[in-house]
Amino acid sequence: MSVIVFAGDSITDSDRRTDRLGLGYGYVNLVAAALRDHGQHSTVVNAGVAGDRVEASARTLAGRRTRPTAVGALRLHRRE
Repeated sequence: MSVIVFAGDSITDSDRRTDRLGLGYGYVNLVAAALRDHGQHSTVVNAGVAGDRVEASARTLAGRRTRPTAVGALRLHRRE
């Protein structure tokens, strides 16, 4: 079984602490649902931290017992 970890800021976090699955209410939850719908049995972890930067969120992963199969970072820029 693979482990997919999403690290990021508030867009990733998306209130994960209030979601019973710990996935939040944003794109991490959507990706997890899509994987389940397609029969993929991956563990999805939301390591987003509101107000954090990607580098700080990545440090959060260092103490985890389960090592991720892949780690990706998504950085969005607002057009001026």
